[in-house]
Amino acid sequence: MVRVLLFFFFIFTLVEAAKAEFLPKAFEVKLTQVKKTEMGRERKEKVALKYQFPSQLNMNVVTPDQETSYICNRSKAWMYQPPFMEGEKGTVSISNSSASCYSKLFDAFNQGLRDNELYKVKKLADNSYDLIFSKGMAEQLKYIKANLSFKSKKTQFENIKAIKLFTEDQKKPDLLNVDNFEVVKGFKKTTFEFVIPPNTNIQK
Repeated sequence: MVRVLLFFFFIFTLVEAAKAEFLPKAFEVKLTQVKKTEMGRERKEKVALKYQFPSQLNMNVVTPDQETSYICNRSKAWMYQPPFMEGEKGTVSISNSSASCYSKLFDAFNQGLRDNELYKVKKLADNSYDLIFSKGMAEQLKYIKANLSFKSKKTQFENIKAIKLFTEDQKKPDLLNVDNFEVVKGFKKTTFEFVIPPNTNIQK
C-alpha cells in the first residue's frame, strides 16, 4: 500500500517538474486508482494527497477493505490504519523521515522527463513516455515501469491522459485517473504532523 501511495506522489510531482522545471511549493491532488481483479472486475481506490516543499507529505487512501494514512515531515514519518471494528485497536508505524519519506526521489523531480540515475525515459510515437526504473528504484517501488500518456505533444499536467504502472509479473497494468489537481500557497504545519489516537498499537 505504501509503495502505491508514494508512487502517486512521485508521478504527479514529476509531471509538474516537466512543466515548470522546478517543484511546486505546495499542491493537493485527488486520484482514483483502477485495478482489475482476477475475476475481471474493477477495483477502485480513492487517494487524497497533499505536498509541501521540502519533503512534507500527507496522503490518505480508501479501499473497499481499509483506510490508510501516510504522513511525513522532515523528521518523522507515520503510517496509520484505524481499527476495522469498534473496540479493536488501530495501528501506527513510526519511523525516521530520511529512511521512510523517500527524499531521494525528490532530488530527481527537477529533471522532469529526462534520463537520470533513478530512471530512463523513452519517448513513444503516441505522445506517451515510458519511465524505466533502475534496479534499485524498481526494488523500492515494486514497479519496473510507468507509462505517461498525454493528449498532445505538450507534456503539461493538464494535458495528461492516463498513467499506467507495470510490475514484473503483472498481466495488466494499474491505471491512475486524476480527479483534481491544485497548486496551493501552502498548508499549516499541523497538516504534516500526526497525533496518535487513543487505543492504538505503536510500532517503531
